[in-house]
Amino acid sequence: MNPKGKGRGRKKLLTGLLLMALILTALPQAVFSAPAGPAAAQDAYRVNFDTEAVAAAAEPAVTITMRLEGQDRTIMPRVEISVPWFDLHDYFEFEDESNYPAFITPLHALIRLLEMGGHDVRDSAVLDVTGSAFGAYLNSILGVAGDSADSTYWMEILNDASGMGAGVDELREGDDLVLSLAHFDAAAAFFTAGEVKAMPGEAFTLTLRAGTYDTDFMPVTEAVAGATILISEKNGAAATQPTEWVTDQEGRVSLTLNETGSYVISAVRLSPGGDYIDITRPYCLVTVSAEALSDAESVAGAKAALRLGDLSAVVSDLSLPATGANGTAITWHSSDPAVIGHDGKVTRPSFAAGDATVQLTATISKGTASDTLVFTVTAPALPDPLLASAQTQLDQARKYYDVTRGKTLNDFWDL
Repeated sequence: MNPKGKGRGRKKLLTGLLLMALILTALPQAVFSAPAGPAAAQDAYRVNFDTEAVAAAAEPAVTITMRLEGQDRTIMPRVEISVPWFDLHDYFEFEDESNYPAFITPLHALIRLLEMGGHDVRDSAVLDVTGSAFGAYLNSILGVAGDSADSTYWMEILNDASGMGAGVDELREGDDLVLSLAHFDAAAAFFTAGEVKAMPGEAFTLTLRAGTYDTDFMPVTEAVAGATILISEKNGAAATQPTEWVTDQEGRVSLTLNETGSYVISAVRLSPGGDYIDITRPYCLVTVSAEALSDAESVAGAKAALRLGDLSAVVSDLSLPATGANGTAITWHSSDPAVIGHDGKVTRPSFAAGDATVQLTATISKGTASDTLVFTVTAPALPDPLLASAQTQLDQARKYYDVTRGKTLNDFWDL
């Protein structure tokens, strides 16, 4: 093949992609908005919605843990609940039938939680939900509403990672669900140990991290520094009292509790400008007991508490703890060190190689006891170099447009 001809073909492709992107950018959003279906068609679908068939095909009830958090307080403490599938037609009138999923969602869990508390979910003052093409949108829960004026909304956090939406994600057995009122720029914060046991007067360390997104909108986790630790009263259900404990640059904080009992630990941090809370409320249950744990009990507790955050699309190095709850030690082994090292270093596979799935095995030990916990990690492939080049040219074109728009021909002499 003539190399010059190949180069011209690639340039034509890049030019075409660039032109198409600019045209799509300029088109009004309304062009892409699908009109709502006629009411008669919606009614016909509702009539043909075979509730019994969907219920039979749905997964059996799942048992999850769940809590509701405001920005500065816990609305409903963490509880364990069993959530079955049920027909959301009985609760809402959505125009888009995709808002009635045939699987168990966080919205099902929220309805079940509120009904367990004796609330009438059909009352919009209790639960106000709007259907959309992107799933059900939570407007307010128990009168606590998001506000576009201060950029707050109801965020779904599933297993320490921001979810796709309360009416979109499918719940699985053992999931941990948090619905949190948060600022639009707030990160989903979590302690790497969800439960800790300690002796009275014995120092223990918590590590606070948060799930966020990089510039390519890929999920990453990062240390939360400068967060103030909150604590509940002894045997309390919600952390309400601020303390003098503050997380360091690695998100770590050392705590000591002197009285036996259970304590809920959380944290709060203001944005750099101090105008909003920039993390959601994390959760850790600390049990202080005078009875020393056996090595096996220490390892079992550390295994149950160990968390790494969202591992579905890892693009940056992982922070793998060397110590766990209850004074345990942790070592790590990767099934593919070329992609994810034993130390958590991430090397994304090439575009041609495709996404890589790696098993990270944590060996948790104390004294004579040890156990393992396996995490499945996906490292997405690097982007297509051809498309990356087209994106670079598109970004340059947009930057040039931003600089030059509104200028006359004479103005260009000053550029």
